[in-house]
Amino acid sequence: MTNDDYTRREFLKKFALLSAGTVLSATFLACRPEAVYGPGPVAPCRVSGMYFVDAQSNHVSLNGNQSVPAHTQFLIEFSTTMNRSAPTTTIFTDSNSSPVAHSKTWDNGVGPYPNHAIIVVPSADLMNNMEYALRVGNDAEDASGNRIEITGTATAVFRTAIA
Repeated sequence: MTNDDYTRREFLKKFALLSAGTVLSATFLACRPEAVYGPGPVAPCRVSGMYFVDAQSNHVSLNGNQSVPAHTQFLIEFSTTMNRSAPTTTIFTDSNSSPVAHSKTWDNGVGPYPNHAIIVVPSADLMNNMEYALRVGNDAEDASGNRIEITGTATAVFRTAIA
């Protein structure tokens, strides 16, 4: 029991003695609405952004970008802490729907939101002036085991720069 719990409990005991308990239950419900309504809604896990890393290590928005470097890495950022042991499929294809070989790793707690991002690195330089798509599969889970909600931000379509 924390000090706050002890203080709250003592206050309620004294209040009950003074008010003969008539408003005790109302006070309890006002202080603890989850006792009646249950815990609040859990915000769904989503992809909050996809970025490429430029030459100065800045994160630049990926979707719709027409000048992505052929040699870069990508960052997929999630809205919440993720379950790093869940599969978290990434689908990377070129304009011919051919798969692009790549590796992916979790951010290892680096950055402002630890365990919120996957780093995707193509196995070879991308082709110049070609359209690509990077997607997150629906098997990703947040730290509580909730599956990702797939929205428009879970896919980025972009074009590499002209050489």
